[in-house]
Amino acid sequence: MQKVYESYTVEDFLENDSFIRWVRSNASDENDFWKRWIAGNPSNLNTMREAETQLKAILSAHRFKPNEGEATLVWERIKATIDRGGKIVNFRKWLSVAAIIIFLAGAGIYFLLNKNSTSFQKKEIAQQNDVKAPDKNKATITLADGTVVYLDEVISDTVANQNGVAVVKDSKGFLSYLTDGKSTNDEKPVFNSLNNPRGSKVINMHLSDGTEVWLNAGSSLKYPVAFTGSDRRVELTGEGYFEVAKIKNRKFLVKTGIATTEVLGTHFNISAYEEEGPIRTTLLEGKVQVINAKNTIMLNPGQQAIAKTDGKLSKENVDVEQVIAWKNGYFSFYQADLEEVMNKLARWYDLTVEYKGSVPNRVFEGEIQNDLTLAEALKILAKNKINFRIEGKKLIIMP
Repeated sequence: MQKVYESYTVEDFLENDSFIRWVRSNASDENDFWKRWIAGNPSNLNTMREAETQLKAILSAHRFKPNEGEATLVWERIKATIDRGGKIVNFRKWLSVAAIIIFLAGAGIYFLLNKNSTSFQKKEIAQQNDVKAPDKNKATITLADGTVVYLDEVISDTVANQNGVAVVKDSKGFLSYLTDGKSTNDEKPVFNSLNNPRGSKVINMHLSDGTEVWLNAGSSLKYPVAFTGSDRRVELTGEGYFEVAKIKNRKFLVKTGIATTEVLGTHFNISAYEEEGPIRTTLLEGKVQVINAKNTIMLNPGQQAIAKTDGKLSKENVDVEQVIAWKNGYFSFYQADLEEVMNKLARWYDLTVEYKGSVPNRVFEGEIQNDLTLAEALKILAKNKINFRIEGKKLIIMP
């Protein structure tokens, strides 16, 4: 079985921005990631320690302080001196060069010291063809009257007022539906739709009943601005994670095409992307039942229901952390084939994937941060003999 992180070299670590940030500042989020990473790849521990020792030596020699402003610029130049064997070249030379670079950085002059101009040109071309990870949220809300609100244009304000419910976005991008408490169960529900397109960061919101929802890229949720009647009903396409507010005798139902998930108050994830076939409902806390036209299944925490288009409904035990990795800032693969991996990357980076010839038969396991550029993410896959080419927003997989 091929591993996503199979056999890292010292150079691989020294070229990884997350690893650099972790060694320099010991950031808690980076620390958690690398703890999980090495737990799944213990054979790389000695290489990681060697890379950490080399990096700390560089930082000490240049008297870099954690999070020092100009250090990042200098480090980009130093990385150009790492040879293919993973050793630092000509250390004393860089002690003097570093001071020059810092001075020039203050004057706004940027350059790259690289003896091999051909390699420099290739690197520049690769950067031009690269695709950045989503750096902002591009979600929209379609209001009851058909008005479309582009949330990235709203910094921090009340987005809309509908039937006594205020839609508010705070400075961190969090959405809330705040009711005045005057809605009654006799009122006709008024619906909004939240659409989070491909190539957009995950968006987080509170529905009017207090239920919290995270919506992945390439997903949408239709919901009433205020819940009326005996049930609370929403419709999901794509992927969402729900922490349902518990309200006695008022069930919360998520409709996803061929299946419905029914709960009172619980934490669960639903993946219902059309291109991936089965609808998968995973329970983290509480109890849910999943219903289709033929069957009903009750889930306990750590279980996943699989609803197929042929009407079959089954369940299995799963790793819930792997399932909700998208919510926590990384991709996680377990026995994933190439098409599954490409589907996730295509939604996140807003790509079209094209296969030249037959789809390579590979199985992947491991984790990849979702803040990497596309080329950085694919570099990991290339270790598994996956050849690719980036053309604008098209990713071409080659034999």
